[in-house]
Amino acid sequence: MFFISIYNSTVAQIVFQGFEGSGSDNWNYSTNIPLYNLNTDTDVWDIYSGALGSLDGARSGSFYFAGRDLDNPHSESETGNSSPEHILTFDAINIGGISVDFSFWCNFKGYDSSDYIYYELVFDNGSDWSSPDIHIDIDPNPGPSNANSSGDTWEEFTVNIPTGNQYVRFRIVAYQNGSSDFIGLDDISLTSALLNTKDNELIELTYYPNPLEDKLFFSAKTEINFITIYNHVGQIISKENIKTTKGSLDTSELKSGIYFAEINSGKKLKTIKLIKE
Repeated sequence: MFFISIYNSTVAQIVFQGFEGSGSDNWNYSTNIPLYNLNTDTDVWDIYSGALGSLDGARSGSFYFAGRDLDNPHSESETGNSSPEHILTFDAINIGGISVDFSFWCNFKGYDSSDYIYYELVFDNGSDWSSPDIHIDIDPNPGPSNANSSGDTWEEFTVNIPTGNQYVRFRIVAYQNGSSDFIGLDDISLTSALLNTKDNELIELTYYPNPLEDKLFFSAKTEINFITIYNHVGQIISKENIKTTKGSLDTSELKSGIYFAEINSGKKLKTIKLIKE
């Protein structure tokens, strides 16, 4: 069940990962090396709270993903590699062909010329990373000695993903060797500009399920006049007169994909994102 209580906004979050362990952390990820924190915080690949060496702490909230001295006996043993990369891989997300903005924050310190960080985006739902659609070197190899993120603090990296792509997946790869080398990651998100409201009124709406099945059930504090369903390119799929505060909408004929439901309650409008699998 979902509860909507949103003021006027120009963007809406599709998925997010802030490592807080909350319900909003819904962009699932995996790691090639199981999380660890060894030798009194000197060998770290883990979700962390507070300062870690020259990292001051999370960009927002209490937790962030942290790495320190990643080339260590433990990671070498786990991978069987004398120079092990550490990789966070985020699940493919169905974005339904709409334009979305990808963003994450990184804070790195003390990277030597042989250390490196890069990230990649692929616009499909596969598992092959040999030909990424986007490859960005945050700190290249070879690079400068003792490199830090811009301003010696959290730095945002963004990419606009154009229309026409059904899926997007993301990974970040890091290598470092030294107890004075640090990396922090936080607030990783995909956002869309399609979920706009047309005024700053407040609508309180409960709806479920999402992803959709055969019906969308809803309940509001004010009477809903009608609900309009749009596809991901803004075409009207259906428009239903409602005239009630509680009811259901038939969604059995919708094909798999991303949709947007505009809820009209007199002068109040609100748009929500729906997924049909």
